[in-house]
Amino acid sequence: GETIITQKIKNELADYFNGNHFQFKTPVKCIGSAFQKKVWRALQKIPATETRSYSAIAKTIHHATACRAVANANGANPLAILIPCHRVVHTNGSLGGYSGGISRKQWLMNHERKYSVNLFSTSETVAPV
Repeated sequence: GETIITQKIKNELADYFNGNHFQFKTPVKCIGSAFQKKVWRALQKIPATETRSYSAIAKTIHHATACRAVANANGANPLAILIPCHRVVHTNGSLGGYSGGISRKQWLMNHERKYSVNLFSTSETVAPV
């Protein structure tokens, strides 16, 4: 069935794909380890049109040598798009992996760049993981 939360997320996803916003405000609770949750919170802080490397995320969460673990947590993200794991790339700038496929990852990044010019005039908040 549909709940208030699922309806809000449905509306936010429609807004996302229409280019109206790239941050999700509906609170979500993900099941995962403490480490995974740290990674997912860091992902939510990556602004649209920007990327971070797995290494940069590892440093952000104070586990500088945990690049592979960050990549695994990124791949275990239960809420792709809502938690923007598509904004994480290799240190050399190559796209790396994406559970939805590289072509979808590239499409999401291009979509955000296409519409972002009109969106940076408002402040957006990040929902907790």
